[in-house]
Amino acid sequence: MLWGEQERALLEEQREFFAQHLPPAARLERPVEYGHSPHLERPAELGERILKFARGLQAA
Repeated sequence: MLWGEQERALLEEQREFFAQHLPPAARLERPVEYGHSPHLERPAELGERILKFARGLQAA
């Protein structure tokens, strides 16, 4: 799960709720430069992050 450090639309308490209810194998990443909409703010960077994640799944 990605939750940007620049998130301003959702509360920190909401992040904590989601983090506590993630499946055991899930991980939470908090990119410093991401806000609420990284797909709009940093689409190329987010796309690369998603591809890297997907490639890691194929290798597993």
